Amino acid sequence: MLKNGIEVINKNGLHYIVGEGGTPVTFKPWLGDTFSFLYDFIMEKSVFPGKFGGDIILGTGTPTVTQEDFVLHPRLKRHYPRRITIYHSDGDSEVALTITLRNLAEEVDLLEDSGMNPFSQWITRTFVARPSYFRVSADFEGFVRRGNVKDRLSGECLYEVMIFE
Repeated sequence: MLKNGIEVINKNGLHYIVGEGGTPVTFKPWLGDTFSFLYDFIMEKSVFPGKFGGDIILGTGTPTVTQEDFVLHPRLKRHYPRRITIYHSDGDSEVALTITLRNLAEEVDLLEDSGMNPFSQWITRTFVARPSYFRVSADFEGFVRRGNVKDRLSGECLYEVMIFE
């Protein structure tokens, strides 16, 4: 189901969204899509981090992400975390960050924004899922360790949570 005002045309069995002048809307891949397989190599050899006395840590495996201290949103009836902890260790490198909610910047009921009629929204919300989106303004603190050198980190950030249950 499309939002009101969006037109679709059929060309050779494929459906296209109609843009300005009645022509199909097309998307060109971003330049980065073409070279994404080189990303790690380029970033590892990049001069950019070196200009600021920095470095890029590349690792394997999966970080541990823990969400804690959940808050119930009064209108959406969905929970979002007040605190997120991210931890990763790989060889002689270790990263630990704790992100703590300062305030809620945005909350969206994705069904309401979908353009679906109210009955379809109710069916979806009741029997399929209640998708929601939250953007949170937060503070973070943690550390990065490489070998025997440990650097403390702290600052402000935004994080997003999408919930599909």
